[in-house]
Formats: sequence, structure tokens, C-alpha cells
Amino acid sequence: MRNAFSLIALTAVLAACSQAEEPASAPETAAEPAVVTQASPEALDQAGLRDVCRAAIATVNELPVALIDVDGVATLDEGEAVNLSWRAPVDGGRAQAQCRVEGDVVVWRLTGLPDPEAQVWRTGLADPIVRYVRDNDQITIIQTLPDGTSSQTQVSVNTEEEAR
Repeated sequence: MRNAFSLIALTAVLAACSQAEEPASAPETAAEPAVVTQASPEALDQAGLRDVCRAAIATVNELPVALIDVDGVATLDEGEAVNLSWRAPVDGGRAQAQCRVEGDVVVWRLTGLPDPEAQVWRTGLADPIVRYVRDNDQITIIQTLPDGTSSQTQVSVNTEEEAR
């Protein structure tokens, strides 16, 4: 008899739980942070590619864009890549990188390293995603880190400086 009473009580509790009223309104969620994006970027000419790559490499390395030199443009299997260099802050030598653009994503790799196998494109899960938005001579570089945080840096690129 005791087991029957326990079973009836348990059934009543479960029935009451299934009849709980729905909340009057769904809980509000936090708004998504505003992110500058470019719907479908225009294809960049070589001058635009150089500007975007200089801005991105300067931002990634926390350097003024004026310190980044364009050493040329190379044709790779993946498309055109800009060869860049700058004075290495540690030993005064030259640091080198290549940069290419895929849509609104900037992909880069260090070059000129003693170990050629270390010269990999920074597209791994542990690498930030670097995007750009161009508005005339203003380029916004958006870096999204693997943990989801992001930062935006606006860079002014003087295209006449490229002619040197």
C-alpha cells in the first residue's frame, strides 16, 4: 500500500511539472556586438593589394604602416602575394612576410626564416582571422582571435608613398 501511495504521489508531481506555464515572453538575449564587415569586396588591383597588406602586417605586428616596405608582388598558386619587409625590432635586421587577400580575409606568412618549414600561412586554428574593410585611403583591419574576441584598427594608407 505504501508503494502504491508513493507511486501516486510521484505521478501527481510529474503531472504538475508537465503543466507548468510557459513564460509570458522569451528572455531577452544580449545584442550581438557590431562588427564592421564588407559584403562582397571588390577585387583589388595591385596598388590596393599592397595597401591592404601593408595595413594588415603593420597592425598584426603593432607597427606604424610607414615602416612596412613593399618589396614586390609574386604570383603563387594561390594568386598574387605581396612581399613585405620591415626593420626587425629585436636585432635590427629585416623581417619579411608575404601577404595575400582572399575575399575580405588577409592571409600572411613570415618568410626568410632559417627553417623553410616554419614559413606557413597563418590559417591554423590558433591563428587570428584578419579581415579588412577599405574606404578610400582608410583601411580597417579586424582581427578575431581564436577565443572569439576581436579588435579593430583603422589605418590610413598613403598610396603615393607606394611609388618609391
